[in-house]
Amino acid sequence: SFDSAHALEHLWALYMGRRLTAVIQEILVDKTLLRATHTMKLILRAKLWEDEYKACKEELTDRSPSRLQL
Repeated sequence: SFDSAHALEHLWALYMGRRLTAVIQEILVDKTLLRATHTMKLILRAKLWEDEYKACKEELTDRSPSRLQL
């Protein structure tokens, strides 16, 4: 779930630019994790579906301002 259309657009831009997998890999896989799992290498792959992206974007766009405030 995303709080803003801007965050969703940024994520989609990373994915379309083929940079999302590298970003996720860099954030989640570190030496501590590799040591803890006795693993030499762990490769992650990110996959986003365009129909889900569009549905999420539509939902964020359709929200009224009062629903966005806590």
